[in-house]
Amino acid sequence: MKNLTIYFIILISSIACTNERFDSKVEIQKGYYLTSQNDKLGLIDTQDEIIIPNEYEEIEFNGSRAMTKKNGLFGLIDIKGNIIIPNEYEEIKFDGSSAMTKRNGLFGLIDIKGNIIIPNEYEEIEFDGSIAITKKNGLVGLINNQGKIIIPNEYDTMKIDGSKIVVTKNEKSEIIEL
Repeated sequence: MKNLTIYFIILISSIACTNERFDSKVEIQKGYYLTSQNDKLGLIDTQDEIIIPNEYEEIEFNGSRAMTKKNGLFGLIDIKGNIIIPNEYEEIKFDGSSAMTKRNGLFGLIDIKGNIIIPNEYEEIEFDGSIAITKKNGLVGLINNQGKIIIPNEYDTMKIDGSKIVVTKNEKSEIIEL
């Protein structure tokens, strides 16, 4: 009877340790659980196998991908734990198949796989459909959503009016047709 009691205590202790492995565990999708440990988030499966270690400040799932925040920087990871976009951006804002990024105070554009479309070298990027007015070194230009420069950053101001672009440089205006 004494051996049975000791075995029972050891069994209960091991179950308690397993359950105390995480501060919290919440199912986010069938078979996947968001975990918290020491104020850091991670992901496990139904067998408590670690898929994403508890090292993130934030994890926000959208389908099979998750926006993550680590050391104050954002990235993207899939539900299998593969890093798609490393945590190196101050901001990431997804819009369909691409995302506006901010790194070192400068803006750029990446696709959903993390490929750079527009490098992070612009002070501002303002999209209007498939084209964007960019600002670099205080001057504006025009770029498309594939990263092709349409008008170099040489102008003081720029306004898009249908297929016409009104630009000014040194207080002189001109119209550029697209």
